[in-house]
Amino acid sequence: MPGRAPSCSMSRSRSCRVYGAVNPLSTQAGTQFGPMTFRPTPIQKPRIPIWVVGAWPHERSMRRVLRFDGIVAQADRPEDVRAIAEYVARERPPKVGDGPFEIVAQGKTTPDDDAMAVVRPFAQAGATWWIDADWDGATVESLRRRIQ
Repeated sequence: MPGRAPSCSMSRSRSCRVYGAVNPLSTQAGTQFGPMTFRPTPIQKPRIPIWVVGAWPHERSMRRVLRFDGIVAQADRPEDVRAIAEYVARERPPKVGDGPFEIVAQGKTTPDDDAMAVVRPFAQAGATWWIDADWDGATVESLRRRIQ
């Protein structure tokens, strides 16, 4: 796309290899870069955990998620997170399912909120991580104020 910065991603066939290996990267536009080595080499075996963005309840997206270690859920409601947790428990292949599967929920709390009241229903539904995110309205200044 003209005017859009390229976003690099490893090819799907190579994404499960140890990051210390040499892997070619390509952009969404198809430009390829030469071999690159990611340093430092992770110590996790067989590789670092990979959390994949998953769009619930889209079957192709969810099947892809099952091959990895977790999902960054595109779900706004605790009910959806519960459905994702049930789906993973039912559908994840045993060989892949040896390790923990993380469910990352996301939403927005404000400094005035009781953050636990916002996050707790997602945790009770099966979320294991929370990203407090204002993807549309955050600015550098608003983030600085939030941190302070």
